[in-house]
Amino acid sequence: MSKLSNDLCYETERREDLESKISMTDYLMTYVMKQKEMIVDNFNRDVKMVQEKENVQLKRINTKYEKTKLQLEDHEKKLSAHEVINERENKSLTLRRKWY
Repeated sequence: MSKLSNDLCYETERREDLESKISMTDYLMTYVMKQKEMIVDNFNRDVKMVQEKENVQLKRINTKYEKTKLQLEDHEKKLSAHEVINERENKSLTLRRKWY
């Protein structure tokens, strides 16, 4: 009976040791998963911030581009108008020279 009792005692200690190790592993796994969640959340927050800054910068660049494009188109219209005026004046001068 003593051997059986010793075996039972040994198995009980072994089971308790395994339960303790499982409990510790479970605790550590929970801790690591929480750390992972925090890291992922921080990463996602940082990515979102970078994307928002990029969007603001792209909007600013696009606004400046559109403004510059409109200024260029306006300048081209003015140049075209001046070219028309210059052509008329040249024709007028050419006609005057023919008469004199």
